[in-house]
Amino acid sequence: MDASSSHGLMKRTGHYGKKRALIEAWDEIREKSRVITQLNETIAELRRNLEKIPNEEEIVRKFEEFYPWAFGVQQEVERLRGEVKELTEEIAKLKRLITSTSRP
Repeated sequence: MDASSSHGLMKRTGHYGKKRALIEAWDEIREKSRVITQLNETIAELRRNLEKIPNEEEIVRKFEEFYPWAFGVQQEVERLRGEVKELTEEIAKLKRLITSTSRP
């Protein structure tokens, strides 16, 4: 290999190396652009989901609307339990009364 052909090979290799580096850079840019697009889609989806979640004020308002009803139901359950207890005691008294009067 003479000096002129060696110089020509270096020129071609240098050009090839730069071209290869540009291609690799473009591939990397495309891959990063793809990742950025995916991340933007994920962010958009998260924002849509976040909009579906009621804010704190709405949660408090719904609770305040619901609480009186729930409290009323709780009071009614307690009242009914009291009635059941009273009826259970009355039934027990009646059983004792029937048992004591039916014995000869």
